Amino acid sequence: MSKSKIFFIVLAVLILLGGSIYGYEYFTNQNIIEKADALYQEGKFEEALPVYQSAKGGLFDTHSFESWLGKFDINQLKKEAIPASNRLKKALKDDEIDSLLVAFVAIKKVYINDGTYKIVPVFLKKEIQTNQQLAKNKILALAKKSEQKKPSEAIKLYSVFDFNDTEYQTYQEKIKGLYKDAFFEKYNEKEYAEALVFYKKMDFEEKVKYKDQIKEPINHSRVEIAKKYKKIALNSYMSGEISAIEKLTKLLMQVDTTSSYDKEAKAELENLNQEVAYKMAGEEYKLGNLDESLHLFAQIPPKSPHYDDSKRKITQISQQLKKEHKDSKLTQKRKEAYAEIKKQLSPYLNNKSSYSVILSSTEEALKRFKYVIVYQNGTTPTTQRTPFLRVSDSTYNFFLDDVGMEILSNKGQQITQAGYSNYVGNSQYGQWRENNDGSFWEFYGKYAMLSTLFNSNRIYRDDYRTYNRYYRNSARPYYGSVYVPLKSAVKQTPRFQQTVNTRSQKSWFYAKNAPSRSSSKSVASTSNKSWYYGRQPTKRSSYANNSRASNRKNFGRSSNFGRSSSGYSSSGSSNSGRSSSGYSSSGSSNSGRSSSGYSSSGSSNSGRSSSGYSSGSSSSSSSRTTRSSSSSSRSRSSSSRGGK
Repeated sequence: MSKSKIFFIVLAVLILLGGSIYGYEYFTNQNIIEKADALYQEGKFEEALPVYQSAKGGLFDTHSFESWLGKFDINQLKKEAIPASNRLKKALKDDEIDSLLVAFVAIKKVYINDGTYKIVPVFLKKEIQTNQQLAKNKILALAKKSEQKKPSEAIKLYSVFDFNDTEYQTYQEKIKGLYKDAFFEKYNEKEYAEALVFYKKMDFEEKVKYKDQIKEPINHSRVEIAKKYKKIALNSYMSGEISAIEKLTKLLMQVDTTSSYDKEAKAELENLNQEVAYKMAGEEYKLGNLDESLHLFAQIPPKSPHYDDSKRKITQISQQLKKEHKDSKLTQKRKEAYAEIKKQLSPYLNNKSSYSVILSSTEEALKRFKYVIVYQNGTTPTTQRTPFLRVSDSTYNFFLDDVGMEILSNKGQQITQAGYSNYVGNSQYGQWRENNDGSFWEFYGKYAMLSTLFNSNRIYRDDYRTYNRYYRNSARPYYGSVYVPLKSAVKQTPRFQQTVNTRSQKSWFYAKNAPSRSSSKSVASTSNKSWYYGRQPTKRSSYANNSRASNRKNFGRSSNFGRSSSGYSSSGSSNSGRSSSGYSSSGSSNSGRSSSGYSSSGSSNSGRSSSGYSSGSSSSSSSRTTRSSSSSSRSRSSSSRGGK
């Protein structure tokens, strides 16, 4: 017999032997799986598990997957379906509604009829379906019973049904029809927060239909919620979280002005405002920002429990500022700078009994200033603009950061916000008006040019009051406050994204050789110079970096981003460089600086513009939405500028 025949005979024997073994193993394991499935279907899970296990393995491992799947299904049933079914049975037996709702929702998530499981035990399927129907009937009965007396409970009961239920739309319509009744239920129970939740879910048509009926309860609920959570919101605010204060402020602002609760809402908002101001004042005082803390302490009225402490702090701060302001070297520099300015402007100020001088723009290369003089021509305010006038390096450096400010008037030698000395607060030219943001100054129509010139569309009365009480007779500079009332703060968009800026410092002024203000290197070096002759400057950024206030995002305050010395600025941006424009808007600066008196809608990449009125110039400040009109938009206070 040839070798090839022997090979094929051996191969055939092996195939027959292998086939026999495979067939034996296959049919044996098939019988085992069928036996295990039968036990599984009868609910004898513990008996079925070892049987499934025995079907696994063998030479060919024919039913390994079926063995694994059977064990997996049993374990899943033991883990999910059976416990859910047992909880539902217990809830039905105990007759406890909350437990029943939880168990009903859980059992609905057990998909026992959609092929999730290989085999569905008949007894378990029937048990789940029966208990689920019993629970559904009970929930619907309780919901219907609660519709009249406890509509909020009925809403909770109907809400357990989802789109998989055949009558889902019917239940949703019932829920919508119960929101109004649920609101009044919770309102009468003094659960004001829950009442507002139901009100917000009401359809617009329903709100309009029942507006007279729900108006006062809604307003009352808003006030009561603000009272209840005020302390928590304030604590959160001081920990760096502003959302609670923001919500309460908006809630109080939503109280209808025609409501009987309007007065109470305003009082609560004012109280909240005072609390925030007092806490901010304390932090500013600790950080050494004296002018800002003085302004904030000045907001505290006599009726406040913090009034006595605020009054003491104001006295202390005033004494400190006065002492700093009287520094002999600084006084001499100030005296020399003003002497030069007055001599330079004497031809323009002769025969003018009432005047205000505004520094409108600068030209760095030649150390020149341009001014706007507002004076009385009979009974009419008139303006006169000077050409660029050369000044000494010392005087230039002294007034450099005061572009847009009033630096001189017939009332005295003081740097303050434009118009404060003669026009703002003078009933001949305007009046204090009230709106939802508070009290602000408004010029009469025939003096609209003053409003444009001073950019005073929003001079707040509390700013002016602080100036009038603590600065007018002191000769100390007054730049206003970066503090914004809560009503204005919550209107800023995007929400509280105004960032705290480093205050500009006048420290470079005291160096023997004043560095070039056009180079980024010199700007960076100013932080290493002395402030008040050796005292380190307090930066506004320190407030933002404070561990308790880092996330507060400057709530209730507003400032520019970047180093801006513009008097009034809006809608601009800066990457580096600075703007010295008196009044600027809609511009951007990448490097270099603008010295335009009035600039708009432009950009500067290098160099600068020296025109009195220019377009295509630069602004280095980012937008301010609430106090762009005042010098509080400046990124520094007088104390941080060397206390001129």
